[in-house]
Amino acid sequence: MPVNDKVEAFIGIGSNLDSPIEQVQSAILVIDKQEAISVLKQSSLYQTKAIGPAQPDYINAVVKIETSLSAEVLLDILMDIEQQYGRQRGPVQYAPRVLDLDVLLY
Repeated sequence: MPVNDKVEAFIGIGSNLDSPIEQVQSAILVIDKQEAISVLKQSSLYQTKAIGPAQPDYINAVVKIETSLSAEVLLDILMDIEQQYGRQRGPVQYAPRVLDLDVLLY
């Protein structure tokens, strides 16, 4: 459900499986192609240590977007994108991920 006005939001993007740099770069393009979402700016890519069980480091980025979508619909779209990339949600909170998309600020 669109909101009346466009708002700016920040999306955190991370990956530590299956060529993480390419996963993050590709996800930015996919987010920008969504109807009612425009990527305004993106951060550099940066590497962080994973939390939890032993696993590869994460590659991360943040994008600033403009959208007319509600926060709830935006989150639904981001979860759909994660699923398209093979994201599997399970009982382990800090499991490795092909793609992790988070609404940081809306």
